[in-house]
Amino acid sequence: MTSTMRPTSNLLSRAELLPGRSRQRKRSPVTNMGFTNVVPVLTLEGAPHWFGAELNMKSKVISFLDSLHTAMDEKYRVDATEEMLSTLDLLFDENRSKNVTFVDFEIDSKDCGLPQQDNDRDCGVYIMKYMEAVANEEEVVDQFHPIEACLEVAATIVTDEQIEIRTKVVEDRRAAQGSSFASSLAPLRSPSKFPRNP
Repeated sequence: MTSTMRPTSNLLSRAELLPGRSRQRKRSPVTNMGFTNVVPVLTLEGAPHWFGAELNMKSKVISFLDSLHTAMDEKYRVDATEEMLSTLDLLFDENRSKNVTFVDFEIDSKDCGLPQQDNDRDCGVYIMKYMEAVANEEEVVDQFHPIEACLEVAATIVTDEQIEIRTKVVEDRRAAQGSSFASSLAPLRSPSKFPRNP
């Protein structure tokens, strides 16, 4: 079975990497990224699963932040990470002249001892909690309740000050496009192709 990582590639092309764990918030002059960054990665080989790839720009080592460390074959995880690194090389193409090549990063696949999910649907919540800890320069909490974490994320989104702007844009688009607006909001892929909690 061949890995198709388009969702991850598309995500990387639109997303900002989360800087973290650099107390002085120093930036690498080469990539303008923090010394430690987390990139969410989705594997579609085997069961779809989200995990985090923690990139250390200083040591050029990648560690896995995985809530279901034994859920998928390590080969799937490594293959997905290698594709993500190739995508980063495309996004940061100007850095090749500065001898930064993401595909040359060493992959450290050992289990980091992170909190593990007890079902097959909470990987998205766990990766968000891992990313939040790195962004806030905190240790990952030993335990948390996935439903409460989902509610926290939803509350953050709903109460965000920019939500009014988003609502206005949606209303203006509805008014401009009329009934064709609803059909343009349909998902491009079947939800069954993705984990339940991306």
